[in-house]
Amino acid sequence: MPDSMVDHAEIDGLIEDTISADEIRTFKPDVDLYRHAAGRIGTPIEERPSM
Repeated sequence: MPDSMVDHAEIDGLIEDTISADEIRTFKPDVDLYRHAAGRIGTPIEERPSM
């Protein structure tokens, strides 16, 4: 769906890629979604201990 939204907005020349929660079948605020996004773009994230 994000790809079609980018196409419809005619901004595909400005965006390199899209990331969707559908890729891992979860939604915000699930931490796995943010880990997935960080991994897709190669950005390391630091783990915080559980409280």
